[in-house]
Amino acid sequence: MTFLWRTILNFTVVVTLATTINSCSNIPKGVLNEKKMQAVMTDMQLAEEMATLDQTTFRSNEAKTALYQSVFRKHNVTEAEYDSSIVWYGKNLERYMQIYKAASDDIQQRILALGDVPPESVSESNSDSLDIWLFRRYYDFEPVALTNLVAFDVKPAVAYSSGSAFVFALEISGLPNQIPVPVNVHISTVSDDSTFTAMRDITENGYYEITLKTNVLKKTQRVYGYIRLDAGFRNYHKIYIDKVSMIKYRYGSPAIAAME
Repeated sequence: MTFLWRTILNFTVVVTLATTINSCSNIPKGVLNEKKMQAVMTDMQLAEEMATLDQTTFRSNEAKTALYQSVFRKHNVTEAEYDSSIVWYGKNLERYMQIYKAASDDIQQRILALGDVPPESVSESNSDSLDIWLFRRYYDFEPVALTNLVAFDVKPAVAYSSGSAFVFALEISGLPNQIPVPVNVHISTVSDDSTFTAMRDITENGYYEITLKTNVLKKTQRVYGYIRLDAGFRNYHKIYIDKVSMIKYRYGSPAIAAME
């Protein structure tokens, strides 16, 4: 683990979180409001990153569970409350994405506050293709995990050129045989007042590409989506998501022509 990540992770575990969004109405009883949910989710993201980076300390499920329980104690919530909240927000994905982005922004600001670390850029380039995936390339879903959902939200500094096409790719392994629709992949783009969406339900191991084309007359301001394991699916050991990428292709490029 790098010194920077060790510093930010250890620092965050003991410091009270600042929140950036207000709680909203119409949230059922037993579900954390958005302000509380963002605070817990920020620490959960850091805890999961800590467990991933320090696999010696957090090799066992017991060690991971103890780490997650420390987050619950810090925020005075129970695991049941957090699980119920994840399920509810998972059915209200627009709210979930807002909370997820606020938590990610909070983490990024803390990293920047520790030193001169330049933010990553996802701006347009002159090449026919550009990998705009700035996140981890590997994830695993397991029964002991509190969230088996990978959400992403990419907003370029300058809108992507009109007619861009996006190819989201991933490799899945560990899926048991004869399991109906355990992994859902969703990708959407926002172009002015239009939204384009591609979805796929994956039931077999292998390498997959999900292609999403946009309007040739409109630029793309945002690309967002998620990879999600069916919340009701628990009969498995571990599912691996690897080789994640999201390639943006310019309109008129040979790759887009080949998609026709």
